Amino acid sequence: MKKKIKKIVNLGAVEKVPVKSKLPYHLEVKVNDIEFKTDAKDLETALTKFVESPVFPLGAKTIAIIKYSKGENEMMRVLHTPEARRTFNAISLKPSYLAVFAAKLEEGLK
Repeated sequence: MKKKIKKIVNLGAVEKVPVKSKLPYHLEVKVNDIEFKTDAKDLETALTKFVESPVFPLGAKTIAIIKYSKGENEMMRVLHTPEARRTFNAISLKPSYLAVFAAKLEEGLK
């Protein structure tokens, strides 16, 4: 009969520290059970990443919650379904609308 040997290993306390991004703008979009998060140098670039991502919804079926921040300033915008449909359709078809939408969102951060 073999003797069972039990090893006790003490790894110590491991502390998880969240990694902070060096990019100033953060964007989170929740719509149609899709959650998209990104960081960018400006809000227009973050929105462009969202539009070009494979998870971009072609039609909004639920409300869209857009959370965006610059440093410590954080804002949230809720787009109800008809407004979300119009907005997502417009920013996906014309890049100039994307720039206007980004400028409107940035007004609240200043």
